[in-house]
Amino acid sequence: MLQQDQQHLAGQQCIQTIQKRWRRPEIDWIKCNVDGSFVYDKNPSTMGWILRDSNGVYRGAGQAIGRRVKNAIESELQVLIVAMQHCWSKGYKRVIFESDCQKMIKLLNKQGLHFDGYNWIREIDWWKQKFQDIKFTWIAREGNKAADKLAKSPLPPLQSNVCFSLLCS
Repeated sequence: MLQQDQQHLAGQQCIQTIQKRWRRPEIDWIKCNVDGSFVYDKNPSTMGWILRDSNGVYRGAGQAIGRRVKNAIESELQVLIVAMQHCWSKGYKRVIFESDCQKMIKLLNKQGLHFDGYNWIREIDWWKQKFQDIKFTWIAREGNKAADKLAKSPLPPLQSNVCFSLLCS
C-alpha cells in the first residue's frame, strides 16, 4: 500500500511540475499568455499579454490600462478579451490563451459560474467564434512571469495601451 501511495504522490508532483513550466504550443498554433493586475476597485486594472509560436519564438506582446473593475477575476477576463482582439487583428486563427487564474480558466471551460463575470464571459464567447480553434489553459504563476511583468509595469506617459512587435527584414 505504501508503494501505491508513493507512486500516486510522485504522479501528483510530476503533474504540478509540468504545469509550472511554460510549454510550446503545437505546430500551427500561437500561445498567448495573459495576466491582469487588480489592486483596488477605484483604480483601473492593468493588463499584459505575450505571444509565442510553436517554436517558442516571440511574436509580440502588449500592455494596456483597462476599465475599473470590481475584483481580480474581472481584471483577468478583461485582459483576455483585449488579448483575443489583438490576436484576431494579427490574423492568428488557432490560439491557446493561457493564464495563471485557475478560476477564470474553469469558468471559460464551463466548469463553474460567476455572476459578476457573466457579461465578460458572453463577450469572450462572441470573440471565440472568430477563431478557427481556441483553447483556454491554466499555468502556475511561475510559468506566467512574462505576462505578469507586463501587467505590472508602467506604460509610457499618456499611453493607455502599447503593442510590441518584432519587425524582421
